[in-house]
Amino acid sequence: MPPPRASLLSIPYTSLGGNEWYLQAEFLPAKHCSQDLVVICHPHPMYGGQMYNNVVEALFRGLSDEYCTARFNFSGVGGSDGGFENGEGEIGQVKAVIEYLCQDFVQDQACGAWSRVHVAGYSFGAAMALPAALSMEKVTSCTAIALPFGMFSKQVADAVAMQSRRRIPLLFLTGDSDDFTPVPRFTKWVAKFGGAAQVVFAGADHFFSGYEQQLAKETRKFLMPSTKNGS
Repeated sequence: MPPPRASLLSIPYTSLGGNEWYLQAEFLPAKHCSQDLVVICHPHPMYGGQMYNNVVEALFRGLSDEYCTARFNFSGVGGSDGGFENGEGEIGQVKAVIEYLCQDFVQDQACGAWSRVHVAGYSFGAAMALPAALSMEKVTSCTAIALPFGMFSKQVADAVAMQSRRRIPLLFLTGDSDDFTPVPRFTKWVAKFGGAAQVVFAGADHFFSGYEQQLAKETRKFLMPSTKNGS
């Protein structure tokens, strides 16, 4: 039996300026029946980031045995309308994608509600995913890969404040050769999220070339306990 094929989606989003945009997305059903969803966010739109990035691809395909996965292009990227919203509107875009997949998409597909909704982001995508995940009751966990803490200190500080009010399982991953966040700084930032899991990959830089499968493996390992325990 051939593996499931990804479906193309067009997700509505109202921009910070009040414009009605559509975000290009893909949804991949799990190979084995699953009511768990993972939404994956790509790196910086202004530096070539898009949903076919190597890390995003590794999670989108690599988690699809056990999880339904979705990825999307931020505004102004690929087939998505509009332009860059300065790292502010993009948090709302993550939330819009999750809301659509939990409401209109579920109704259109005539399938049951998701049991768990996980969010994962890489680099810029991690900085957008983290506050979005912590602000949404329906989100179960968040995985942040190679988050450039110094570049997005406001978003991270907001997420720390949110986590003091609502705790969910968090996983932070980085490489020990990441040019944006040295390991001591990474460890210091992650400590602000009390109890968060962390993994440092020896030899990996910010782009994780050659480490894609290990990233998917560690993310899967993090997600599996919540899947088994139903929490």
